[in-house]
Amino acid sequence: MPTPPAPPPPPASIHLQLLTAIAEAIQDLLLSGVGGVSPLPPAQVYVKKLPTDRASAGILLPAIVVSLVPLPEKFATVMNAADDYGYPCLVTIIAANNQDLSVSDDELLWRQTIRNYFHNQKPKRIKDAISPVPLGKILVEPYPILDLNLFQQQNLFVSSLLVRCWTREVRVRD
Repeated sequence: MPTPPAPPPPPASIHLQLLTAIAEAIQDLLLSGVGGVSPLPPAQVYVKKLPTDRASAGILLPAIVVSLVPLPEKFATVMNAADDYGYPCLVTIIAANNQDLSVSDDELLWRQTIRNYFHNQKPKRIKDAISPVPLGKILVEPYPILDLNLFQQQNLFVSSLLVRCWTREVRVRD
């Protein structure tokens, strides 16, 4: 008797697909300069539950952590059998700073490059990651340029951007 085929793997959540695709897109940007890296190795762009600099979590600095954020999704009902969902994805740049008070052009350029890549854009990598779910728009929302507490207490430059990815999803019917 032939062995039945294995069931297909369960689909990943749209939110995790977005987090992963954002991390992969950032790897492709070949960011350079912060912490002496040229460019930032792809292995130093992480997808985590929260931004962290913990070596025990496998983080090597400088790093970019793409993570969940303690904010809700946004919803918009449209006039058809679908709804628009805005998934919040936090992009955090983390670098050892040793309380250096000089402003680093490289740190600010990383932030600017990431913002420009995603804001009001529809990168193919993101669209392909969630296909067949349509990608509506991506908006970058303001988030602190510098986490003052982490700078003062842990000698870290931590700068975040909120990347909100909007999708149009068909309503589930009984």
